[in-house]
Amino acid sequence: YNGENIPEARYPNINAAEYEIDDISPLFPTKGDIKIVESVRIEGEKLTPTYKAESSTLLQDDEENKWVGATLVTLHGNAWSTSTAKVKASGKGYLELDADTATKRWWFSQAPSSEKNENEAYWPAQWGYLTGHRAAIDLAGEWVVENDKIVMKLPQGATAQNLKIEMKARQLCINLKDKKFIHIDGIETIGGGVTMNNTEMCVVKNCNFRYISHYTQSVDQREAYIDTVYADGQQPCEDNGAPQRGEVGIYLGGKNDVLRDCTIDTSAGAALYMTGSYTYVHNNNMINCGYQGSYVGGIYISAVGHTPYNVSAYGEKGYRNERGGYVITNNTVRNVARSALAVQPPEYGWKTCQQFAVYMPCEIAYNEFSNGGISSCDTGVVYLTGATMGTKDNQSTFHHNIVYVDAPVAGNFVGMIYYDAQVYEMSNYDNLCFKTREDVNTIFDGTQSWTDSIFVCATEGVYTYSVIGKKDNKYLGYFSSGKDGLTDSDYPGGKSFITGVR
Repeated sequence: YNGENIPEARYPNINAAEYEIDDISPLFPTKGDIKIVESVRIEGEKLTPTYKAESSTLLQDDEENKWVGATLVTLHGNAWSTSTAKVKASGKGYLELDADTATKRWWFSQAPSSEKNENEAYWPAQWGYLTGHRAAIDLAGEWVVENDKIVMKLPQGATAQNLKIEMKARQLCINLKDKKFIHIDGIETIGGGVTMNNTEMCVVKNCNFRYISHYTQSVDQREAYIDTVYADGQQPCEDNGAPQRGEVGIYLGGKNDVLRDCTIDTSAGAALYMTGSYTYVHNNNMINCGYQGSYVGGIYISAVGHTPYNVSAYGEKGYRNERGGYVITNNTVRNVARSALAVQPPEYGWKTCQQFAVYMPCEIAYNEFSNGGISSCDTGVVYLTGATMGTKDNQSTFHHNIVYVDAPVAGNFVGMIYYDAQVYEMSNYDNLCFKTREDVNTIFDGTQSWTDSIFVCATEGVYTYSVIGKKDNKYLGYFSSGKDGLTDSDYPGGKSFITGVR
């Protein structure tokens, strides 16, 4: 409406004070007082889903079944990502959720605090909101889709006679699937995505992409396969999954491609979803991506590419197929639910088949990554897990980047640069980290790196970590003046460097 995205109706409504920064999108989750009081009970090896939610304030006056059919978006339990489920019954002070519609990866186990035990992770994040139901419409401009029609409360000053609302006619604005040697320069789009699936030597530059994806419900909150999910011994479809279709973000799944000098403004999923090889990503501004709350946000590097993903057949079509070799420089990535930069291959290979995704060495340098963990816990502004990033003689490098937080985070388990389990061959040096808020607690001061010294098959779930050294990184801790207040002495080695979009 008038060139701006209108938030889908939700209850409770967005409260700008929740995030306290001027440039955050109103599409990020609202933190309603809705708590999961019981989810998955583990009885022996059997999972018994009994999904319920309650509220101490928001649902007390509800008539019976007011919210049936609505979607609950919730951050609870381990809180690695938001989860979603449909409401099948509701009443005064409670919601009963349909287990068949709950996010498959992940819906977290959440016991009451009095029943905590050493096997149940428990985080302070416990909130949610309801959407996708006309009962949530109470502000001018709010809307829902109901029976294939849009139901809306008219924006301020509009009438049914003069209302001019724009809606996307297609998901993809640019479809370069299987194309070679295509250059796109100076295109502006709104409301749709881009796919570069199985492309070769294609270039996209000087483009402005706004509102490239929007969704609130997803069955897979790890790789953002919105409508498909891993089954035992299987993997998502390759050529027709939501990422490959361009419904999650700009999909970079080709070879020798370039994306440079572009703006990517607002996405429920990623800004960039990268799975190809030798991709060059330079001087792009990415803001407010990943607001739906999954692992996918900012620059998301996966390992499910356009070649068949078959962990039982090694070699050309195996889990060790060609990927990586990326050069990612002078980008600005800001405001994400989870991580501004994530390298995260699918778990199927490294947990089920004990095969780690191997990347050709990458260079990630002179970027500016800020405000991860806005609505997620146990993450970092920069986060890697389950990946071998080169060889001992030729590692990937992460250097001369500025990483910081100046917004409130969802919980107290958010790091700046976080190398989680099974990260190998990543050289990390001369980066600068800080926070501008005293109330932002990080689990590490600056850059923490982990690697497995022991990995036992996933049936046991045993991990033993040993810390690998960090080199010449600098953490300023609480630094109230922010990026603009940096002097030469604040940088590693006492020499300033230019990061972000130039």
